[in-house]
Amino acid sequence: MVQWEQPRPGLVRPVRLDPSGVRGPTRGQARNRSRYRRSSFGFYVPATADRGNVEQRIVEAAAASGPGTR
Repeated sequence: MVQWEQPRPGLVRPVRLDPSGVRGPTRGQARNRSRYRRSSFGFYVPATADRGNVEQRIVEAAAASGPGTR
C-alpha cells in the first residue's frame, strides 16, 4: 500500500471504508450524506471537503487512479 503524506492544509485525502472507524468512515457513517460523500468508487471524504477547489479534485482523482500511476 502506498503511504501518502497529508495534502496541504484545506485539502482532504480520500479514504476507504473502515469497519473500526479509525482510518476512515464506517459503512453507517458513509451512508450519512451530511457527513461524508463518495469521491470515487470506494473512496470517501467529509461532506465539508470543498469540491469547488481544483486542488481537492486533483487529490480525489489521484486516489482513484490506483497504485503505480502516481
